[in-house]
Amino acid sequence: MILHNFPHQPTPFIGRRDELAQIRDLLADPACRLLTLVGAGGVGKTRLATESATQALPAFADGIYFVALQPLSETDAIVPAIARAVGFAFYGPETTTEQLLNYLHGKSLLLLLDSFEHLLAGVPLVTDILAKAPGVKILTTSREVLNLREEWLFPVAGMPAPSSVYSADIEQYDAVALFVQSARRVRPDFSLEDERESVVRICTLTEGMPLALEMAASWLRFLACQQIVREIQTSFDFLSTTARNVEPRHRSIRAVFEQSWRLLSEKERRVFARLSVFRGGFEREAAEQVAGATMRVLARLVDKSLLHVMSSGRYGIHELLRQYGEDQRDVSGDAPPTGEAHCRYYAGFVQHGETALKGPEQKGFLSAIETETGNLRAAWHWALRHGDYRALDQMLEGLYQFGFIRSRHREMMEILQQTVEHLLSQEHRDTEVERLLGRVLARRWGYLHWWYPTEDRDAFADVQRALEIATAHADRFEIAFCLLMRAYVEIGRQHYREALPVLEQSRAHFRALGEPFYESWVLHRIGYACMNLGDYPQFVAFTEQSLALSRTSHNQAGLVNCLYNLGSVFLLSGDYAKGERYCAEALEVATDLEHWSQAAHATNLLALAAFCRGDFDAAYQRATRGLQLVHEMNLLKVRAYPLSILIALACVREDYAEAVRLERLGDPYDTNSMGYQLIYWARSMLACGLGDYDLARSYIQKSLDLPDILHSPSTIIRLLPVAACVLSDAQPRQAVALLAWMHSNPDAAAWIARWPPASRLQDRLAAQVGAVDYGAAWERGETMPFESVVAALTAAFQPAPDDSDRSTDQDLCEPLTEREVDVLRLLAQGLTNPQIAEELVIGVGTVKTHTLNIYRKLDVHNRTEATTRAHVLGLLIS
Repeated sequence: MILHNFPHQPTPFIGRRDELAQIRDLLADPACRLLTLVGAGGVGKTRLATESATQALPAFADGIYFVALQPLSETDAIVPAIARAVGFAFYGPETTTEQLLNYLHGKSLLLLLDSFEHLLAGVPLVTDILAKAPGVKILTTSREVLNLREEWLFPVAGMPAPSSVYSADIEQYDAVALFVQSARRVRPDFSLEDERESVVRICTLTEGMPLALEMAASWLRFLACQQIVREIQTSFDFLSTTARNVEPRHRSIRAVFEQSWRLLSEKERRVFARLSVFRGGFEREAAEQVAGATMRVLARLVDKSLLHVMSSGRYGIHELLRQYGEDQRDVSGDAPPTGEAHCRYYAGFVQHGETALKGPEQKGFLSAIETETGNLRAAWHWALRHGDYRALDQMLEGLYQFGFIRSRHREMMEILQQTVEHLLSQEHRDTEVERLLGRVLARRWGYLHWWYPTEDRDAFADVQRALEIATAHADRFEIAFCLLMRAYVEIGRQHYREALPVLEQSRAHFRALGEPFYESWVLHRIGYACMNLGDYPQFVAFTEQSLALSRTSHNQAGLVNCLYNLGSVFLLSGDYAKGERYCAEALEVATDLEHWSQAAHATNLLALAAFCRGDFDAAYQRATRGLQLVHEMNLLKVRAYPLSILIALACVREDYAEAVRLERLGDPYDTNSMGYQLIYWARSMLACGLGDYDLARSYIQKSLDLPDILHSPSTIIRLLPVAACVLSDAQPRQAVALLAWMHSNPDAAAWIARWPPASRLQDRLAAQVGAVDYGAAWERGETMPFESVVAALTAAFQPAPDDSDRSTDQDLCEPLTEREVDVLRLLAQGLTNPQIAEELVIGVGTVKTHTLNIYRKLDVHNRTEATTRAHVLGLLIS
């Protein structure tokens, strides 16, 4: 007995596992007798309903039956269509409806009524069937809800698609699987791996709409995936097919949408066309003010599957539908006034939120801007094209803050660059345009300049021009802001002393204006400049002030920066406990704020701290997460941080193949001083593990040449085990002393004890120098002050200058005496004052006197600086 009449499907069913399970449960629920799969045309309702009904066949003793309503033009044709589907022939004097109802009474079957949207006047028949035939269930597909009391709704959207090219296991997404299946029908050699990025873009542009995906894949006979992406971006009319056995209504996306358009009233058409101005959805208030949409019209458009309501309560439009509506808006002549209304609405939205960005509501308004990013971008570009400079001025500050805090640096730089070029191209700039130009020039730099540096003189010239414009307009806030930006440029040029008075001027203006939000930023930068000048007490003092002001002014972004910088300095100074506390809070606040660039920084620093403490599992997890964030945010300038830790971890495991792979992954590096400290250290470990001591030596020398290396004790400590390996042949006793010092300092020994080359080195050195000398060198190393360790390391790895470049003590205002040179040599070898006294057979007090004279003549303050200066002057070369 034939229990169904379902049409044969030409291709296998793909995906929709969750939807199938939910529909199966609904069909099995006795309370659900009428289930409507509702959604836009082309979204796959019919195919999903057919598959669901087929799987439900065992539950219906009298079968399941497919009733195609789309070919029908009159409601009177519905009854005969159902009768044909179930195999019933009319007879007798009763009406055809009565005969069908009598036939269905007592039956246990499922009717699939496909494409009901254009026959809604016939829905009373559905009610009659449900009332007269209690064993019958009805599954319908429609672009519009039937709006019956008995109706259960199941919205059907596009198939799940990856959110980005970085998404894992993209082949597991239904949209990708459908595209690949369709692609291989026309190109059997199609490779997802080769076309990964373009396939993700196609799935995103079509929002997983099955019909659109199949149409896009059909073009692979003639075009590459990347070309298909460009065509879809240009016009949705590209999405069409020439297949002969596809019915006309499904031969193009435009044809699909035109069916829905014909079912709208004139008012619904006008409103929907205006709503197409929105990007990424919209709120009800925005729809009312921009498009004149009442709640009743919005509800009708939702019922007709032209809009959908998101879980947040926002309204959304499928991107391809939005493009269709945009075409209709252009034809109607509504585009200019609608674009202006949209731009003005969102300009006001951002301006009104500026106060929230600098107060307790910062996080909430940042999220609101994030949600409206598409609309704000569209509003900005509309204002730029149409010369609405007032709207640009209203949006500038809020979007600048958002771009920095939410790590949208690249996007904001592109927008600001386009705006500068546009404003400079205007032949006649009035006061409004000139003032806007100054504001945009200033904001193009700052923190955004840090991520995308350019020529320093260009940066300085632009900020100076912005300052001149602000001064001409007596705009004190802009003057203060431009001074802050000018200081950023000076800091970027490493002119830290020059930046300090500029920052103090900026601070005075912001304080007078009652702007604690920006004053906290200025304090932070003062502290940063002090740190780079080697004045760590002042760095801590100013950064703590900034931290306190950030807390009271609810400047969460400033708070994160202060916590991160304090954590960074304490970690690099070897105070891991305090450094981790600051970094952990920085990570917590950054994550809550979705400030992902600083979250990446904090995660990477915590990974470094875990490594140094010997917690390799935590170090691996944090470094892996840090690298993921770096790639997601495109923060390649700090890629060296997590990669260095992962390389070091591979070296500890002696998995040198993996270490080499990771090292090549980041090459070439564009990084900062700390990044170079880390990558040189990791590369020196790798070279040492591979037995290439000359290469390891070169990386240690590069590290010691970095400008702030001597102010970073933890970096010096990380270099010591590699240095001991390199020195083991030429200076074995010095190598023993370095190993002894490391093992006598718990913070230094935590990870070193688990690095195999260091363990093997001890045994080799013991055999090489003999027990007596080994013990003496070990004892000397245990008692060495850290300054002596640094001096010894600097002396051992300072490259000898060429004879042609060698300076002499004649370059000094007052030459060193012969005895002072002797003392200097021993200082450079890392000997303590008592050890120098014993070596030269003089008193400890005399050594102190010579040392002070050396410092005075070399114009230095400690042993490390004296050793470095002596090498530069060639004083230690015999």
